[in-house]
Amino acid sequence: MCISLDRYVAVCTPPMYKTNITTKRVTFMVVFSWVYAAIISVPPIFGWGKYKFIPHLQMCALEWFSTSYRHFLGVTFYMTSGVIIFCYYQIYKPASKFNAHHLRRNAQAQKN
Repeated sequence: MCISLDRYVAVCTPPMYKTNITTKRVTFMVVFSWVYAAIISVPPIFGWGKYKFIPHLQMCALEWFSTSYRHFLGVTFYMTSGVIIFCYYQIYKPASKFNAHHLRRNAQAQKN
């Protein structure tokens, strides 16, 4: 999510990139990513949802019996996905216009 926000600022507001993306903000984004991942994955360790060992796959997976934890994961997943989709859609719009402009320009240059 943080990478998509960084790319959004870089592509959609390039003159403001150096003023908006500072070392302090990048540090915050890195710490936020780790804290966000911990918030999502640690609750089963404390009893909210459970991890269960699956012998034939030799791995641990989440048991989905806790409805509230399922809802929590759903909200965090869709919130994160929404931010990422929004950022990359906003990046796609000017990038596709830029690409179309250069394709037309190259096609005209080849004709001449």
